[in-house]
Amino acid sequence: MTRVLHMPTELDQLDGMVAQLTELASPTLSEDKLTSFEIAVMEALTNAVQHAISPAPDKPVAITIDVQPDRVRVVIFDAGARAPDDLYDNVPQPHEIDEMSESGRGIPLISMLADDVLFQPGEGGNRLQMVFNKDPSP
Repeated sequence: MTRVLHMPTELDQLDGMVAQLTELASPTLSEDKLTSFEIAVMEALTNAVQHAISPAPDKPVAITIDVQPDRVRVVIFDAGARAPDDLYDNVPQPHEIDEMSESGRGIPLISMLADDVLFQPGEGGNRLQMVFNKDPSP
């Protein structure tokens, strides 16, 4: 099942959107994996709202969620300025990050929690794909 959702670029919209996406992912992912999903999606959407400075701030963030029996794929597209090509290259490990810093933890968390991450910056916006695989049966 694939759904496309749109979220205004407002921080107060994050909780509702994350809850909706988590509910859609819940048939496939275990409770532990769903927690990872929720944290990674919250970080990615927060980054899209806070850092994707758009020439048209009223343009929403587009989210595609594809739920399959063995995995959940989420694609987040923001209409912001092109991010650096190497944004997801050489991501620091969580233990290498200053815990007192007010920012800088989102990308390492996303990279650690998702099973696969693909980031594609572009002139019309930035595309982040995260894949969360179903845990193997015991």
